[in-house]
Amino acid sequence: MDIFLFTTNIQKSDLERLRALLEGTSGIKKWTIDLDDCDHVLRIVCQGIDSDALQDKLNEMGFNCQCML
Repeated sequence: MDIFLFTTNIQKSDLERLRALLEGTSGIKKWTIDLDDCDHVLRIVCQGIDSDALQDKLNEMGFNCQCML
């Protein structure tokens, strides 16, 4: 299992689109987003998915997303 953290620009109004994307992606086990944090941190627990691939998917959906190291 891998856990990836991303800083994002995701807003409350984006949650349905985000949910559809993440729940429709094979290998994602759980995800949460902290909209109260200034970086709107997205936490994804997954298996068999590369962090770059996740970041690319999120960016393609129009979200600004960067992996936190």
